[in-house]
Amino acid sequence: MPVNIVEPVISPVRSGLYSAVGTMTGMLDNIVAAAILLIVGIIVGKIIGAAILELLKRFKIDSYVGIKREHLKVSKLISDISKWLIYLLFLSEAAAVLEIQIIANALTSLVNYLPNVLTAILVLTVGYVVARYIEDAIEDTHVAYSGLMSRVFFFFVVYLSAAIALNSLGSRIINTVLVDQILLIIVATFGVGLSIAMGLGFKSMFKSLGDEIGRDLVSGLKRKRKA
Repeated sequence: MPVNIVEPVISPVRSGLYSAVGTMTGMLDNIVAAAILLIVGIIVGKIIGAAILELLKRFKIDSYVGIKREHLKVSKLISDISKWLIYLLFLSEAAAVLEIQIIANALTSLVNYLPNVLTAILVLTVGYVVARYIEDAIEDTHVAYSGLMSRVFFFFVVYLSAAIALNSLGSRIINTVLVDQILLIIVATFGVGLSIAMGLGFKSMFKSLGDEIGRDLVSGLKRKRKA
């Protein structure tokens, strides 16, 4: 019976080739799946970004904020962050499909953190709009020290919004305890300043009212004497 001396040599080579082909086929499948995820992510991101931009333009958020420069518009900033959030989400999934765990984990952490940034921007934007509204409303009253009180209220609301925004970013970015302590100091100072301003305002108002009453009394007495 002849001995087959070729088979022991060819068998490992054949097994290696089959394994390599199987690995390459699996890699190609993963690459195709990752490419599809990236394409879908780009399409979805562009659609969502455009929808958010159009929605914010309809609400005229930029006119409320008062920033007229094209590259600094809040609506475009929020739209771009939302768009990139979708991009990074699909990119993270694509990296996971390709089994690149380091990149996948890094992108996942970034995707999980970006909503905090978006929340901070929204809080700052809403806070600024509210501060501007309160400032204009106080100035329109034309009472004594209305200009001073309007600016005090404006900066107080803006700082309060900034403190909330920084808290949403987390203590890894900035010491939020320090921010809270500064906020308490500002609130206390604001309360004292408001009390003084209101006291001075009421003093001026009562003085004007007293002068007016005095003039009316003098005019009444003069008319009685003439009569």
